[in-house]
Amino acid sequence: AGTYRRQLALSSGRFAVIEGIAPDGGRGFQLVPWSREIEHKLGQHISGVARSGGGIDWSLGRKRDLGL
Repeated sequence: AGTYRRQLALSSGRFAVIEGIAPDGGRGFQLVPWSREIEHKLGQHISGVARSGGGIDWSLGRKRDLGL
């Protein structure tokens, strides 16, 4: 989960740069396969869960809930 910052076009395909908090508490980023679903969410918080058959189920925007 993190903020969608930009799209990258690499020789292996298009990727979204998701900026978030690294496990050590610092800033980090992840490259994830780009999809049209997140194209208009630049600068917004998104999270995703990998599907067993491939692809990602995206949750767009922040949701309030109780965390433990």
